[in-house]
Amino acid sequence: MLEKYVGMSPYNYCAGNPVKLVDPKGNDLGVLVDGEAYAYNPNVKKNEYKGHNAAIRNFVKTLNKINSTSMGNKMLRSLHNSKRKYTITNKTSASGTRATVEDKKNGVCVGAINKMGKSHTLLNLAHELFHSYQFEKNQGGRSIWNEVEAYAFSNRLVKIYNTKLAEMSDSPAYESTDGFEFAKDDRYISKNECEKYQNACIDLVEGKGFSEKSFDEARTYFRSVSQMNMDGTYTPYPWTLPTNTQHLLKDFYGK
Repeated sequence: MLEKYVGMSPYNYCAGNPVKLVDPKGNDLGVLVDGEAYAYNPNVKKNEYKGHNAAIRNFVKTLNKINSTSMGNKMLRSLHNSKRKYTITNKTSASGTRATVEDKKNGVCVGAINKMGKSHTLLNLAHELFHSYQFEKNQGGRSIWNEVEAYAFSNRLVKIYNTKLAEMSDSPAYESTDGFEFAKDDRYISKNECEKYQNACIDLVEGKGFSEKSFDEARTYFRSVSQMNMDGTYTPYPWTLPTNTQHLLKDFYGK
């Protein structure tokens, strides 16, 4: 999710030095934890971290999972080849949530801690990295449009990863999803709205091709129906931003 940094700049957010991590020419997708930097390369099938920082090791392991899917590799390569700087960190925002924020001078910082302060997961790191992809395509910022895209992308990626896992292992350790496809259990919400939202989300996550109709229906009912807005986090978000002119999610569906 995209969260505001109350009283804290993105520069401070990235351990006080987000430019330390990435070379001046770009071509680095970096991890920064406790002052230690690691440059991740999605052109390498499986990156290895040989240091002693457990958080960096876990980030690299999760990035390898993302990179093992075609849609994840495509996103990571776009960030890696960018002239912008993308920094993944285990720091949280002032509100204690994970976040993706842009510092136009120093790059984009990607936080990967959930609301309870627990370690990142494949799902939430993929979600936050897609927000980075939105910034890369000049469509970043807080909007319902961007949140629906990020939720659909991350849940779709996890489903694909789990399917591959099931094919390779008799006892796979599946990655969890977050309930994006489900409506709130609320007697004040009509059954028709719930069904429209759920069907639209299922199509975005599991469908063979991108459907603009499904995206629009998911976006229309996201605020009022989605379990992802149970606490009202996204209620103040605008439906769209002036920059939301392209369906970036469309880039990640097979032909």
